Amino acid sequence: MRLERPLLFFDLETTGLDKERDRIIEFAGIKVHPDKSQERFESFVNPERPIPEEITEITGITDEMVAEAPTFQELLSTLIGLIKDADLAGHNVQNFDIPMLEAEFKRVGYSMPGPQERAVLDTLEIIKKHEVRTLGWAYSFYLEKELKDAHRSMQDTEAAVDILRAQIIKYDLKGTPTELQAAIRYPFLDAGKRFKIERDQIMINFGKYRGKALAYLRKVDPDYVDWMRDNLGDDVEQILSGGQ
Repeated sequence: MRLERPLLFFDLETTGLDKERDRIIEFAGIKVHPDKSQERFESFVNPERPIPEEITEITGITDEMVAEAPTFQELLSTLIGLIKDADLAGHNVQNFDIPMLEAEFKRVGYSMPGPQERAVLDTLEIIKKHEVRTLGWAYSFYLEKELKDAHRSMQDTEAAVDILRAQIIKYDLKGTPTELQAAIRYPFLDAGKRFKIERDQIMINFGKYRGKALAYLRKVDPDYVDWMRDNLGDDVEQILSGGQ
């Protein structure tokens, strides 16, 4: 894989699955630079609320472990430095970790920083394209060994690094993260599979305009195009800003 800018592998542990209600309790990242150098960062995060018992059972993270940890607000400058110039990678980051992180930034009055047209390499998306299994299965499948200490941020982050490396070799994946993302999703253009390429046109793949070309929709219902841009996420905004 050829890097044009840093690639940040990251993983979160949280108090639950609801991005509006739950909070991050651990962040770990491995930032790989184009020159192959790496920097690592991991920290507990004080969620300023009790950790549910079931989350402690899964992660091993207790209220006592995060009591003296920095809050998300206190980690803000560090996280901005890690994220602002990087493409992103990890396991199920598209559907869970990124929305959760975006929600935390929003709560402290910021938009999550990042390069325009940021690529996201999600090892779960690659698995779904070629296989259908879990992170633990993927680790055993690609690395031929058992994943230990799952559900801790750095261990899961390291596992995602190893899995992506193995996937690149196994499936002969070539190009930049942006090019790999496009190849993984093809013929779809976004993680939610709401837009796809068909006969060299961008087609709508959901809702009342399913099967219609985006170019047609721009003519007959431009307000709906604006609604999609404002409500369906950054990857959709990029499609609508640059698409036909």
